[in-house]
Amino acid sequence: MTIGVSEVCPNPAKISDLWASTAISLFTCDFRLACEMDPQIKRYQRGSEHTAIGTVIHDLRERVFNDDQFKSGNLEEEWENLITSARKELCEEWGTNKIPPYRHWRYYQVKRAEALSALRVTLEKREMPQRIGRASRATPEHYEEKTFVDLERQEGQSVEPPTSQSGSTSVNELLGLEIRLQDLEKKITGKADKISKTSNNKIRISDLKTGEWKGEPTESNKIQLLIYAFLFHSETAKWPDELGIEETTDEFHEIPYTPQEAVNLVSELIEKRGLFNERIASSDLEFQANPTRENCKNCSFKVVCANYWEVLSEDWGHYSLAGKIERNIDQSEELRIVSPSDSRLDVIPLPNPKVLEERNSDHKFLLIDNYKTQHAGIVMKWNTLARYSE
Repeated sequence: MTIGVSEVCPNPAKISDLWASTAISLFTCDFRLACEMDPQIKRYQRGSEHTAIGTVIHDLRERVFNDDQFKSGNLEEEWENLITSARKELCEEWGTNKIPPYRHWRYYQVKRAEALSALRVTLEKREMPQRIGRASRATPEHYEEKTFVDLERQEGQSVEPPTSQSGSTSVNELLGLEIRLQDLEKKITGKADKISKTSNNKIRISDLKTGEWKGEPTESNKIQLLIYAFLFHSETAKWPDELGIEETTDEFHEIPYTPQEAVNLVSELIEKRGLFNERIASSDLEFQANPTRENCKNCSFKVVCANYWEVLSEDWGHYSLAGKIERNIDQSEELRIVSPSDSRLDVIPLPNPKVLEERNSDHKFLLIDNYKTQHAGIVMKWNTLARYSE
């Protein structure tokens, strides 16, 4: 089916230094990467309730890790400060005060409870060696059941990686949260959520998941972790023993890998970067989208992607639709749904969403992402993205 939505042609800048997040787009969708690299189209990429909660969890974990004096009694107050600030930033980014109170955000109470519970356990374990030491005159080092914080915060260790690239960086210098890893020669950079030593002294790189986890790693998860493994080896000349996903509850799901997989992936990545830049240099700006249910689920550029609207299906559950604008005899306007083609909606009153670019006389379509249903129609949400199209 061809619905006739006009193409949007990104005009991206060349890729010089490659970040792990950029690498994922290079492997999964050229069009999304081109949009991310185009300042005009990048305006569609904005925060959400989900990203705000995730940022708060990451920031609170960092504070617990970096502040040896942080106490479990301060967790709730610090959470409130961070989430209040996160909501304020969302309001500024979207230009609205209609964002619901954070206590009404989806999964908010569950994620808050999981995060605070896990951090309380971490803090209690960190404080326990000191209590035992004072009671028995033993030093904290005599206590064997250390958390990752204890293992990573030993005296003399730094969580900041060095700027030189000798391949001989101490492993202990790269233990911690939000650790920047680099290969200066290949111009690849990543920031690992967490690098730690397990109780049996294995080096582990974890991707911390603050959202819904379905128990199976995605292609993007593995690409990201393989890049971190490669960069860790570039820094230390050692390969991590384990890669995996860590939930808010601290449960770890290992993703098996081999060093050769990481080497092969980075070689392919460098080749893809070269080809991407060659296309820009030759003014070949027809970037190919790769629309799938998972690729597009959290993509902010759905509304500018013609290929997405061609293949969108109702069972993807994206709450996105495209419609052709029709005028009635009485001059009222309706939206005849053309995508998804199997939509349970047929014709609805023309919505009036907030858009980045105003409607003009040439516009024939309205594209909407992230709405909610109501009776036989739809209602715009505070974070609905919409675009008129020829």
